[in-house]
Amino acid sequence: MRTTILGIGVFVAAMSCLETAVLGQAAGTSAEDTEKAKKLFENGIEFLEEGKIEPALMEFEEAYRILPNLMVLYNIGMCLKELSRYAEASSAFSKFLSEGGESLDKGLRDEAAKLLSECDTYTGILSIHCATGGAEILVDGLSTGFCPLDSKVKLDLGKHTVLAIGEGYKNFTKTVALRSGETIDLVVDMEKLHTSGKLTITSNLAGASISVDGKPKGTSSWSGAVSEGQHEIEIAAEGYRSFKCSMTLEADEEKLLDAHLLPEPVPSRLEVRTDVSNPEIVLDGAPIETVSFGIGLGNHEISISKKGYEPIERSVYLGESRSLLLDVSLEPKGVSPGWFWSTLSITGLSLVGATVAFFLQRDAYRDLNARYHEPDTRLELKSRGVTAQRTMVGLFITSGIFAAATLVLGFLTDFKSGKETVSIEEKEVVVGETEDCLELNVMNMKIGGGK
Repeated sequence: MRTTILGIGVFVAAMSCLETAVLGQAAGTSAEDTEKAKKLFENGIEFLEEGKIEPALMEFEEAYRILPNLMVLYNIGMCLKELSRYAEASSAFSKFLSEGGESLDKGLRDEAAKLLSECDTYTGILSIHCATGGAEILVDGLSTGFCPLDSKVKLDLGKHTVLAIGEGYKNFTKTVALRSGETIDLVVDMEKLHTSGKLTITSNLAGASISVDGKPKGTSSWSGAVSEGQHEIEIAAEGYRSFKCSMTLEADEEKLLDAHLLPEPVPSRLEVRTDVSNPEIVLDGAPIETVSFGIGLGNHEISISKKGYEPIERSVYLGESRSLLLDVSLEPKGVSPGWFWSTLSITGLSLVGATVAFFLQRDAYRDLNARYHEPDTRLELKSRGVTAQRTMVGLFITSGIFAAATLVLGFLTDFKSGKETVSIEEKEVVVGETEDCLELNVMNMKIGGGK
């Protein structure tokens, strides 16, 4: 080799002269690592003596990785130059000069500057400009950084391949040829991949609002690009049910959505008609002030009452767009059946008592006739007979009074079982000029009090 490679003696001297600098650069490096770096350097020198440049370079680079040292860096630069890897050698010598500075031996510094100049004769500059965020730039397979990037890369003379890779973009590839001392400006313009599809939406209503993924897109109809994947679509118009759906598009796919909006359901209503004024109406536990009101779909509990009348309670069901008419006949409250049964019981007991008194009177008078020759006994029997006769008369009178009362109560007492007879007729009707002006299903429910 015509160029001098620093050997073992130079390495030892360099370690002695630059000990402070080396330790400062590799704080915490163990003695074991230092010995390993020294051994690698010795191996590199042996390879050089055998003319094996590439193995020597590998040993020097590993030694420098373990324990950065300017003398090792100098030998790395020399090996690279001998291998005609001028751009890398130029970088090694530039780093050697910038880090060594005035601490370097003047002769060695001049020699390194001369070698740097020789290497630059065989290099050119590639100036790369890239604005695509996140894209990686590779030159001859080696990464030079990530975009956005404005970088100048020193390369050997000849052809070089530039590759830019970015998610969502097509790979950019460009081959350039560098001449000595030439600088080439390269603008990396990456083309986006087609990751969107086209969606067209139409509706049956003029003015219907269209939104995609919660963002307004227009009215009546819309067509535009959307990213691939799933999208939430909603079309709405006042007085109509909102149309909602999910739609998935792939890249470069086109889809058409023709939405047909249906009118909002007519609010269901319940109307109560009674044969008394100002009834008390309770719906699902809440008092209702009017006799005609809107009501939700489903089952409901309703009660209609008024003081002095028998209350009526019913379960009603309202379907969509239906009106329910309850025509209720409230029955006046009658006498409680308890009074009737009480008077009837008293009448019966009175009759029983009168009958018993009759037999007691009869027995007393029989004994009286049989014991005519016993004056004292006759007086006692006569007294018993008179008492029984009076009791009998009193009880017969009582039973008569209560029998009459029972008869009257029989006409006044309410003997209803509590279950009214209900007849239901369902038919289609046309509601007149009301606030709805719509054709509704009306259910007529006639409720009457039957005995």
